[in-house]
Amino acid sequence: MGGMQETDDIMHARIIVPSPCRRGGRGEVSRNNSTISKFMEEKNTIHLDSKLFYIFGGALIIALVVGLVLSFKTNAFVGKKAAEAAEAARPAEFKATLVDALDCADCFKLDGFLAAVEKENVKFVEKKTIDWKSDEGKALVEKYKITKIPTVIFSGEIDKNVKLKNAWSGIGEIIDGNFVLRQNMAPYIEVATGKTRGKVEIFFLKDDSCAECYDVMGHKQILGSGFGLPTQDTKVLSVGSGEGLMMKNKYNITMMPTFVLKGEVEAYKSLINIWSKVGTVEKDGAYIFREGVKQMGAYKNMMTGMVVKTEAAASSQQ
Repeated sequence: MGGMQETDDIMHARIIVPSPCRRGGRGEVSRNNSTISKFMEEKNTIHLDSKLFYIFGGALIIALVVGLVLSFKTNAFVGKKAAEAAEAARPAEFKATLVDALDCADCFKLDGFLAAVEKENVKFVEKKTIDWKSDEGKALVEKYKITKIPTVIFSGEIDKNVKLKNAWSGIGEIIDGNFVLRQNMAPYIEVATGKTRGKVEIFFLKDDSCAECYDVMGHKQILGSGFGLPTQDTKVLSVGSGEGLMMKNKYNITMMPTFVLKGEVEAYKSLINIWSKVGTVEKDGAYIFREGVKQMGAYKNMMTGMVVKTEAAASSQQ
């Protein structure tokens, strides 16, 4: 019996021995729970920070991409405008083919016309002159229906310059993409007859006794530069004697100084258009400058012998 009691005591002792997990009691459990809570809070904080990082990082990447796209578009726009400006500033490239009469010393020269075109931001990459009587010249005359020589044919970028593009129809014609000058200045050769048209003689008349009268040679520049008349064949005559006196009496000229035109004056359309306001056309075809004298300055009335000072003369003296 004593042995059984001892055994029960030992078993009871084992039963009441506290397990390791209960050592420390509630305080230990509380500390463990606090540690776990802190760990979970830190874990949640890290997780939140990661989300914010990805959100803001993604937004930054998107902003950078949008910025790059906008920058690319802006640069492309600016580049396009710069290219357009450079293209607009680039001279138009022309090829000029002059169809000329190499044996016509009196014919109008196209040098001035070509120079005027070149000033409009045009570059002549090629210039060649072809005699209208040559085989190549005859082919061009036939192809472009040329009726007056000299003329010029422009090929190339003839529509690049807006100003010139708008002017072509007023002075010529576009055929097969090339410009052909039609409004030829005289003197010129009439292709149908081979004759030179527009030859003019100019006679400047003056009274040597009139020191106050306007300078008759001022007409030379006006007729040449303003109306395109050839001024090589000119004469200056005094009405006091000889040919000048005969011309004064023949045409009953009453105001001096003045000028007389003879020849194919009708070839100069711009002059013909205003002539009725400044002069007369005689039966023999001579053109006498009459009423226009009053617009030039001081002149001599040949009927009274008096010098007439006009408003134009007064203005020129001031």
